[in-house]
Amino acid sequence: MSEEKNYIRTMLVNSKNHRYVAELDSMGVSEYMQLMIKSQQGVPSFVLDFSPLVDALHKKIDEKNNYHEESEIKLGRSSIYNIWRQIKGSSESSFAGALGANLVAKSEDLLNLIHSRLPRLTIDYRSNYQNTPLEASSKRAAAFSKFISDIDAALEILLCRVYISAKFGFETLIDDIVMTGHCRAIRNVVLAELK
Repeated sequence: MSEEKNYIRTMLVNSKNHRYVAELDSMGVSEYMQLMIKSQQGVPSFVLDFSPLVDALHKKIDEKNNYHEESEIKLGRSSIYNIWRQIKGSSESSFAGALGANLVAKSEDLLNLIHSRLPRLTIDYRSNYQNTPLEASSKRAAAFSKFISDIDAALEILLCRVYISAKFGFETLIDDIVMTGHCRAIRNVVLAELK
């Protein structure tokens, strides 16, 4: 395994009680990503099914951001998630392909909306409110919650897009400059705010 601190672990899970039975494989994140995007002739590529992660993230965002998520973002995110679930369960490739195109179009619109909102949201929670300290703190916390809510939504949408790209062919991940651009933009905003 590489010297990275983070790594991917494949675990065997008992389907009845959902307990981990054994570790099957561990690899560095970069090694895992190489498996996703690099294929060798005669050797099939594979991606571990991370759909449980998408399901868990969707549920967590719903619970956590129930009061902070803007209705337009919430409805769009829910729509994308529902389309993703239909694709995930579909065995008909032409139907799944049409749904995949729909998911990409809807996710692109919603990601662009989120990108357009993030600068205003960062200004809102950085503002010097001319209120009592308690009111100012409350306004900043609410603004920061909205910022986090939009970041969470973008991450869920991007995971759905990666899943769809992997389902329809790894080669699309290599050349998808739009999706990687969204990932970099979200990463840059989060890093800038952490600094």
